[in-house]
Amino acid sequence: MLLDYDSNAVAALMGLGEPQPPKLTGASTSVLIEQRVEQGLPRTALRCVAEWLAGGDKAKVSALEWGVVPKTTLERRATQLSPQESERTERVARLVVHASRALGSEAEAREFMTTPHPELDGRSPFDMAKTDLGTRRAEQLLTAIEYGLAL
Repeated sequence: MLLDYDSNAVAALMGLGEPQPPKLTGASTSVLIEQRVEQGLPRTALRCVAEWLAGGDKAKVSALEWGVVPKTTLERRATQLSPQESERTERVARLVVHASRALGSEAEAREFMTTPHPELDGRSPFDMAKTDLGTRRAEQLLTAIEYGLAL
């Protein structure tokens, strides 16, 4: 089990709703998310995350989507993302959920996710989510904020 991973909130943010676990295996939501990422998330999952980050600003939605999947590639994704694009989408969603919890409000989480931060070498957490190592750095920063640790 992943520490501090709110799989239900991540699934909801990506528009996956409450995944129904298989009857016999008792798989958790985090396992189901992992399986969906391996198969490729629906294209709508990225749209849901981008819309949340844009906070109602429709002009920003496409730009945020293109920050995860390049525009020309995304245009070819009618219904499903590749596993790599799905993984990036899940990383952004995971950071959003963590930021919402650590900062206490959706507005602050949106601002944190899209604003360059000095502890991230002037990059935004959204940009850091392009790689696993960058995501870990952003998660460490959020954990420090959440628990009042020195930066």
